[in-house]
Amino acid sequence: IIEGHFKGIDDLGEALQANDTKLEKTWLTCANIDWPSLTKESLHVGTPIFKQMEQELGIENCWDTDETAMSTTCKAIWAAFLSMIDLQKEFPQGPKFHNAFVSDWGKYPSWFGGAVVPPEPSETMPPQAKVVDPNGMNGFILCDIIRTVLTQSPNQVSTGTCWAVASLGLLSHKGPAKAIKSALRLVWTGRHSSHYPKPCDNIYEMQPGLVPYHDGVGRWFPNTTLPAVRQL
Repeated sequence: IIEGHFKGIDDLGEALQANDTKLEKTWLTCANIDWPSLTKESLHVGTPIFKQMEQELGIENCWDTDETAMSTTCKAIWAAFLSMIDLQKEFPQGPKFHNAFVSDWGKYPSWFGGAVVPPEPSETMPPQAKVVDPNGMNGFILCDIIRTVLTQSPNQVSTGTCWAVASLGLLSHKGPAKAIKSALRLVWTGRHSSHYPKPCDNIYEMQPGLVPYHDGVGRWFPNTTLPAVRQL
């Protein structure tokens, strides 16, 4: 499906706007969207979900041109969007890395309404949520991929994944169209390509976005894990 939608997109792509580049906590920005009030069916052609992001990052200019005149990066964004829509229809089991995007760190949780049963305030670590619909984080995933690539701000944040993040970081700078495709493939298949070895299976079960996060100025997120935080 991904290869089909990206067929013919062979160039590396280019930045949409010179001022897009910035070190951004994309997960925090994407968490400003009220995902629980939406459903996965909200991901459709012409959806208003990403209106603000499209205006901010220059994506809306992509839709003002004929497809034949569309830039490579614009084509890649469109291909990623269509791929996500078709993938969630075809694979109810969702992306391989769906658990990695279960997050309650921001203003709103990262999942569509009813897709996740959040963990109860717990004294044990790490917290674990019950995923009802593995495709429930697809909107957040799409937002995170596009923002991370266009702002050129992939960041491993001490996760021990520098081998993958470094590659995506370089691609985000030199070839954003390729980076978007690579990130989408990584999320859905669990690997950048079939040439990479498979990681340990338990990697796909982890939900780091529920583990207490310290922002450096004394605040811990999410609030649902505060009882556990007091033990740290």
